[in-house]
Amino acid sequence: MKKHKKLIISLIVTMLVIISGGIYIGYQYGPNFDFYLVPPTPKRDAMLAFNKISSTGIYTENQTQKNRMTEIRNDISNKHTYKEIYPLLKQALAIKGGKHSSLITPSEVKKRSFTIQSTN
Repeated sequence: MKKHKKLIISLIVTMLVIISGGIYIGYQYGPNFDFYLVPPTPKRDAMLAFNKISSTGIYTENQTQKNRMTEIRNDISNKHTYKEIYPLLKQALAIKGGKHSSLITPSEVKKRSFTIQSTN
């Protein structure tokens, strides 16, 4: 009976460890694949976007731009709404992507989808 009980406890602990690991991996790396366990807060969403901009931008930065990117990162961490965050992300895009990058806001997406639907 004791062996059976130990086996069940060890299976439960193993399952909890596997599930916890899956949740952690999903939370940490899921956004890279547009997979979210819970909807991201505007701040987390902005930091994910900022990190993507920083890592994939085609332009190298001079020291002034590096300082500005650091300021933008700090400013994002103090903002709480998308309306406050979008201008900061646009600035980061201008530094790292220049004329090759743009940010489309949700209202612009709605306008564009309405325009496409109304032309059909």
